[in-house]
Amino acid sequence: MPRPLFSATLLAAALTLATPAVAYDDPESARAESAQLLGMMALNGKGFLMLSGDEDDMIAGAKTAVRQKLRDPDSAQFRNIRIVEHTAGKLVCGEVNARNVFGGYVGFQLFASSGQSARILFTDLDPAIEAALNAPLMEACGD
Repeated sequence: MPRPLFSATLLAAALTLATPAVAYDDPESARAESAQLLGMMALNGKGFLMLSGDEDDMIAGAKTAVRQKLRDPDSAQFRNIRIVEHTAGKLVCGEVNARNVFGGYVGFQLFASSGQSARILFTDLDPAIEAALNAPLMEACGD
């Protein structure tokens, strides 16, 4: 059964790139790493669908992966969830809103997921780096 191993390997690689591992001072390298992460996530999403064959399971997995990144997972509100084609495979895209540390909702933020790992828009970074990191996500999932 090489497919589950293949999918697990891609997931492990995607998770290592899920958050910026370094402080970027170059927007071009930030964008390249972000695009690489989304490509690996999309390939993993394609594998997820090949193994399960169920888009509803992929969406449920995406919601779980997004909730794991939130300070208050039980407060998560989702909208505009859909599966999109990516050059490397498939992604679940949507928007999530959740409560912050002060108990207030922060507003809907774009996310992408493979059904097993997730990426939410970066905020509170240097504006040029933030824009570079978020550009591939906006291109893949933005309307």
